[in-house]
Amino acid sequence: MSIKDGSKSVGSGIAISSSKIALNAFESYVEDKLNEKTEKKESKNLNNKVDVNAPKSF
Repeated sequence: MSIKDGSKSVGSGIAISSSKIALNAFESYVEDKLNEKTEKKESKNLNNKVDVNAPKSF
């Protein structure tokens, strides 16, 4: 293997590693946003209490 081939191999490895890091960071960001939305939705549902003693109109 020549120096040129070796450097290409190292460069490819670095590019793949940085791509994996970027994908992991994006995955973490998306998971955080989904969890945030789920938590907001759950808290909103908890705040929507039904008053069973309220006058009923049918």
